Amino acid sequence: MCLQVFRHGHRTPIVFYKTDPYADKSFWSGLDLGQLTNQGKREMYDLGQLTAQRYRQFLPQPYDKNNFYARCTDMDRTLMSGQCFLYGLFRSSSQQVWLKDSDWQPVPLHPADPKVFLGFPFPCPAYDNYHANAFKTEAFQKLDKENKDILEYVSKHTGDNYTTLFSTWLLYDCLRVELEAGYKLPDWVPPVYEKLQDIIGLLYQTTTGTTQAKRLYTGTFLNYVVDYFEKMASNSSYSQKFQVFSGHDTDTNIAAILNSFGAFDPPYPPAFASSIWIELKRNKGRYYVNVWSKDGSNLRQIKVNGCARNCPLHAFRKKLSDILLDPDTLTQECSDIS
Repeated sequence: MCLQVFRHGHRTPIVFYKTDPYADKSFWSGLDLGQLTNQGKREMYDLGQLTAQRYRQFLPQPYDKNNFYARCTDMDRTLMSGQCFLYGLFRSSSQQVWLKDSDWQPVPLHPADPKVFLGFPFPCPAYDNYHANAFKTEAFQKLDKENKDILEYVSKHTGDNYTTLFSTWLLYDCLRVELEAGYKLPDWVPPVYEKLQDIIGLLYQTTTGTTQAKRLYTGTFLNYVVDYFEKMASNSSYSQKFQVFSGHDTDTNIAAILNSFGAFDPPYPPAFASSIWIELKRNKGRYYVNVWSKDGSNLRQIKVNGCARNCPLHAFRKKLSDILLDPDTLTQECSDIS
């Protein structure tokens, strides 16, 4: 049994900086901001194929609704990424082929519950309050001062005004998108690119920098995972042995899950098409959890707060006990800004 979360594939930038040489749509096949590129489509197709190879023992071909369920947030790039992923994941049997010379089989993408899947498409004043203040702490103000030369440097070369490390988030994103698209970055970028990357990794880590922030951001999702696994363990005939979540802003979600697992140090900006697989396996009547993370070409096994390979299911719950949160309690805690 497995539950998978992934980030969408490569997309166009969210914003361009004033002096950006690649701001014209002609560099992006006429696509608008934040849209999935052909490169991103291929990344997601490849991720689907990789997933099919990894889990072919209990993810039978072709698609069967009794074994598989996919959820997605309502955003162009996540819906398209999900479709490309599913094309790589499943193939039609000879009986299911419906279009000559094509093995594509439509697989449903269901709406994700905003109280279970990650992020805040519903109001959460408590987290908003945390996020608004997390980057204004004395420690961050000190970091802003220590990196004043970098902020002035990028402001000078971009034509935009960067006064805090947090304000460079979308600048780094734009530079990374353009670099991965194969464009040569301006000469002023290489001297500061790795430093910006380290800064952004720290920002990702800070979005869930406290136990309560982890609880509000990932608590209902991880609670869903644990409940799902416990249902599977108590009823081996329970259907939907593989579930998938595709969401926007899933770079932050990937970082938040890894941070909640105690596995995001040193912090880094998650790559496009990055993925987490949370597995439940049975051995001699006992159930164990394993977690794998893929970032770019790097595939690694994750220790969940020190619980290594084959973490017993009861220990997995215990390791996350401070974070787990049911949706009804989330509504209450989101309203508490004391």
